[in-house]
Amino acid sequence: MWKEDVELHVARLRVTRSLVEGVLGPTKNGKTRHIPLSDDACAAFDRQMGRVPGPYVFGQPDGSPLMTGRLVAPFKRALARAG
Repeated sequence: MWKEDVELHVARLRVTRSLVEGVLGPTKNGKTRHIPLSDDACAAFDRQMGRVPGPYVFGQPDGSPLMTGRLVAPFKRALARAG
């Protein structure tokens, strides 16, 4: 998700493209979608976007995109701890 697609001034996300396994492409149906955001979601996105450099909302410390593979191991560890 790109920071430019988080429209806090109108409380919505704009989905115009996808990044899957490092490949940039259109959305599944090729259309732009707008997703409304609650006040709490806007506040959370605002905080998150200030934490990570670069164009991505959920990026790595060097500003590159956070890839799915980087989430799998921590998720599995959390599942194991949860029982």
